[in-house]
Amino acid sequence: MDFKNLDEGLTLLEATVKELEDNSLSLDDAIDKYERGMKLAVQCRSCLQDMTRRVSEVRQASMQELQRLEAGEQNFNAAPQDNQQPQQHMGQTQSQPQPQPMQQPPMQPEQPQGYDPADDDIAF
Repeated sequence: MDFKNLDEGLTLLEATVKELEDNSLSLDDAIDKYERGMKLAVQCRSCLQDMTRRVSEVRQASMQELQRLEAGEQNFNAAPQDNQQPQQHMGQTQSQPQPQPMQQPPMQPEQPQGYDPADDDIAF
């Protein structure tokens, strides 16, 4: 590359374009300047593409980190579930979970199909 950074490359390219626009160059010099300008333009474009790629990579990595942090906050703020085990830390032994008694829904007597309690003749 003929320059250290994109700004310097663009400055060199602008200077080359101005020299070409002066119309004071011989044909051979103008062709040489044109060739140099095209080479600078390609290098500037390549440099710009590299910078764009780097920005995209940084942005993508930042978004992934943000999503990871947000997911961690959601997990942290969520109420613990019965089936979640506490994390084991170094030097600690994990105790066995105690069995929970099964809870069954209260039994409801089965009603015959089409039964309506209002039809009962029993008065209280």
